[in-house]
Amino acid sequence: MNIGNENPAIMSASLCGLALSILLLFGVPITIPSEIMISPFAFATTDDDEEDDEQQEEEEEDQQPEESSGTEPQLQQTPQPQLQQTPQPQLQQTPQPQLQQTPQLQPQPVQPSLIQQQQQPQRPPIGDFILSGKINSLLPTENNTWISDGNWNLVAENGSAKRFTTQMTWTSADGTRSHTHEFQNFRLLNNDTEVLMTPGNTLILDGVMDVGTNSIIDWQGVPTRLYFGNGQTLVVALDDAATNSHFGNQPVFGLVTSLTPCGSPGPSMEVLPRCE
Repeated sequence: MNIGNENPAIMSASLCGLALSILLLFGVPITIPSEIMISPFAFATTDDDEEDDEQQEEEEEDQQPEESSGTEPQLQQTPQPQLQQTPQPQLQQTPQPQLQQTPQLQPQPVQPSLIQQQQQPQRPPIGDFILSGKINSLLPTENNTWISDGNWNLVAENGSAKRFTTQMTWTSADGTRSHTHEFQNFRLLNNDTEVLMTPGNTLILDGVMDVGTNSIIDWQGVPTRLYFGNGQTLVVALDDAATNSHFGNQPVFGLVTSLTPCGSPGPSMEVLPRCE
């Protein structure tokens, strides 16, 4: 045993124990102080025991749960009472009344006899009338374009052409020149041709007439066709050679503005314009 290296406190305790054992062996009475009886091992505490106690305390501290200084204490959540849902009353759907479909009336076919009765009776052709209108024509030529403006009328009596006349002015498109032309003394080639006018009908008259310039007759007996289209328009076609190609072999156009019956005074105090 290496006694020199032992702790002095341990050596003292060992010597005291040895001395006590010898005394007890020989029957020597021993009085032990009360302080020693209270703490029999107070004097025997060593550094190793202190180190063991400190190690045990550290282990106990490690076993305790670490508390975070910045952690807020957890509040115990109080369970919210569940609201009992009240069932919504179901609305009873009121059935919609069904509309009774009214049967469609089928159109009844119209009897042909009724159609004939509803139609207006057609006016009979007119043999005594005055047909009037406006000259409205555009005539391009080699040296210029000419614009016409004027009036015309046709007088028929007893189904025959009594008179056809025009009075019109022709002006160049650049406005630098103008002159007049007159159509007059129209005569039918066939005297048996009936000159009858019905609104909406077409009338064609073939004849001859005289053509004047600035109120002077330059061409006499010029073959001419008068075309009255649908009671709305007038076309005057002149023979080109008989007029020295003055009109460039182009017709003159006009519009119908009025159709007026004419004649002698009639029954029931009816008075018409004279066919003049």
